[in-house]
Amino acid sequence: MWNPSYSALNNDFILSLHHRTQWVGYTPSNNSDNIQAPSSQLFTFSAPLRKIKSGFGMGVLNDRIGPINSTNAFLSYSYGIKLGEGKLAVGVGFGIHSSQINTSLWRPENPDDVALSSNNSGSINQMKPNFRLGLGYTRENFFVGLSANNITNPTFTYNSDAISSQLERHYYFQTSYKVFLTESVSLQPSAIGKMTKSITSFEVSNLVYVNNFWLGLAYRSSDAATFLAGISLLSDKSLKVGYNLDLNVINISAKALTSNEIFLSYNLASFLDNKKPIVRSPRFRY
Repeated sequence: MWNPSYSALNNDFILSLHHRTQWVGYTPSNNSDNIQAPSSQLFTFSAPLRKIKSGFGMGVLNDRIGPINSTNAFLSYSYGIKLGEGKLAVGVGFGIHSSQINTSLWRPENPDDVALSSNNSGSINQMKPNFRLGLGYTRENFFVGLSANNITNPTFTYNSDAISSQLERHYYFQTSYKVFLTESVSLQPSAIGKMTKSITSFEVSNLVYVNNFWLGLAYRSSDAATFLAGISLLSDKSLKVGYNLDLNVINISAKALTSNEIFLSYNLASFLDNKKPIVRSPRFRY
């Protein structure tokens, strides 16, 4: 979702679904509005194009926050080259961003504001093109990536520019490293940095993998601590199910205490490649 170079670095066909409900139990200032807690849904698919050393990605992200509903559909292409003992990839993405506002939920500070009252007709919607760039490098169990989204700063305007909203350019830094302690136990610390011209945020986490299970803890600056858990299913571990629980630790008087996220991913590699899955053995490892 963040870095379009990823598909050229990953050799698997990954299909994933995410659902997040933020601030469970949140109630609006005006109870008559019946506004639900913010929520997000994400679908992604990533596939290698091995014959041309490339990768393909696609996805749809839907966000509902108060009176605003945003949908971002995108396609991405990436190209990878061997660099030393690792692999370097660069990617580009193109998408359409749709922003819909339910103006009947506006509660203006000035009820006589002409710009707001003339648009207070129920629902307004606009679509704009959007672009992203990404760079990634992987070597054995190490990954690092840099990316930028909303490259052209798409601006949504309503009522002849009387009302406007701009998507700020977002920059992302990601890194992770997996350490094998035994045949069945490993650790994976990671870090994510996110920045716009007005806000900087970072997140650090550590996952512990034991056979088919994983557990982890994370902290997101000025926001929340997170508990992570999941399991790999099927004989080839191609199906993964995970759950994350956020516990807000900052500004809890303004937010409901917890947020929930669930995800499902499936690796179609063995099915699409028509290959038998690799079998791991304590005596022989290939």
